[in-house]
Amino acid sequence: GGGTDNRTNATGHLTVNFNPDTNYLAGQQLWRGGTRGDAAYFDTNISLALNLTIYLDLNTTLVSPSIGTEYLKGENVTFIVHVNDDQPVNVENATVNINLTAENSDRVQCTPVTQDGGGDYRCTINSSTIAARYHNLTLISNRTFYNTNVTSLDNAIFVKTKPNLTNESVTSQQGGDTGGWGERGNFTINVTDEDLDNVSLQLRIKKASDADSAWTGSYGNPVNISTYTTNPDLRSPINKTITLTY
Repeated sequence: GGGTDNRTNATGHLTVNFNPDTNYLAGQQLWRGGTRGDAAYFDTNISLALNLTIYLDLNTTLVSPSIGTEYLKGENVTFIVHVNDDQPVNVENATVNINLTAENSDRVQCTPVTQDGGGDYRCTINSSTIAARYHNLTLISNRTFYNTNVTSLDNAIFVKTKPNLTNESVTSQQGGDTGGWGERGNFTINVTDEDLDNVSLQLRIKKASDADSAWTGSYGNPVNISTYTTNPDLRSPINKTITLTY
């Protein structure tokens, strides 16, 4: 920089308030002080250069995805983060951490974070490794001679899920999985929807010898339906056992 002028006080001491501008880079600087422009004294500097360290502030911004973007569980989520300083100048070779916190407080760190150039950093995580529903994002960036920056973003992404149906079984009035003509059967299944959607369940019947296309044909029309509007167990179901009869 071009230096800073000030005047000594009554005891001959000099105090300089220094707020570095864009002419100064982060890191260690050398400085000298002395007298200048006084008709009674020769211009002179102190003989040794002294050290001064300048620290800049970092700014961390989420470039992609936009806040609230939804991903189906199993899809990749790619985060792009931009880091610059308060000049502002793009900051390369920073250490960037990208942390996700789920609604159940589970925390996952996205790794590895790689540089794209121009102050951009990238990380990809598969959503199958994280919990369903909303995740808050915490971005942490640091580099030598810079003040660490922590940026928090609420509800940054939403991981949605399809209903998961397991442990299906059928029981006839005789007590087994075989029944006679006109006999009523109980069809039981376990229902979970991790992102807490409301669910409707349909029972469809076809002959074993019919092609799969029959599920939507005359045999494939629902013979029984259970819906969240009448069955509270299908409202945001987690490990709920549902039975439909036919």
